[in-house]
Amino acid sequence: MFDIANEMAERGLNITIILACDCNLENIHIDSHIKIIQKRFYSMRMTIDKLRLSSHPKFLMKYIYNKFAAKKIAVILEKEKPDIMHINGLDNAVGADVAKILNTPYVWHIRQFLEEDFGQRLFAEDYLYSLLRKSAEIIAISNDVKKKFELKIGKKIKVIYNGIPVGQYQEVRNIDFSKDIRILLAGRIYKQKGQDIAIKAISSLLEFFRGGAKKYT
Repeated sequence: MFDIANEMAERGLNITIILACDCNLENIHIDSHIKIIQKRFYSMRMTIDKLRLSSHPKFLMKYIYNKFAAKKIAVILEKEKPDIMHINGLDNAVGADVAKILNTPYVWHIRQFLEEDFGQRLFAEDYLYSLLRKSAEIIAISNDVKKKFELKIGKKIKVIYNGIPVGQYQEVRNIDFSKDIRILLAGRIYKQKGQDIAIKAISSLLEFFRGGAKKYT
C-alpha cells in the first residue's frame, strides 16, 4: 500500500492515508507529501477454527463502533475533498461506508483469499460484499483471487499483480549449491502461509542440484 501511495505522490497526486494504528510507521519510507491520519477502527475478520457464539457479541460491538468511526472519518476527509478512495484489503467496510457518506467513488483492492490463506472469514460478510459490488473497480492480486471473488460477488474483477521496487534488490545468478545457502522466509509461521511446503520445495531443489540429497530440516 505504501509503495502505491509513494508512486502516486511522486506523480504529483495528493494522497491521504487513513490508518487504524501506527503500524510501525517509523520503519516505513513515506513521501513527505503524503498525509497520514490515524483513527481507530476494527478488523471484522474472524478465525474459522475459533468460531464461537460467544465471539459474535464482541464482533457486533466492533461492527457498531466501525459505523461511528466511519462517520468521524468522513468529517475529517470532507475537508480533503477526495476524488477517489482506495480500499486496501478485505478487513472491514469502513472505507466503503466513508465513501458512501461522501458520495465518492471507491476502488477495492483484494489481496487475500481469507479462508484459504488466513483461515478467516468476515463478520457481516453479506453487507461487506454488497458494498464490494458497488465499487467503481475491483482489483485482485492474482487470477486465483479474481476467480474466487468473481464467483462470490458476481462482478468483473481486474488482475494487477503486486509490484516491487526492483532497484532495491540484487538479482542473483549462478548460485553455487556446493556452499551453504541461507534462505529467508519472511512472515509469521501459520499453517495457511505454507512454510512446510517451502521447506519441502527446498528439499526438492537440493535433490535436483546435488543429485539425490533426501533430507531437509
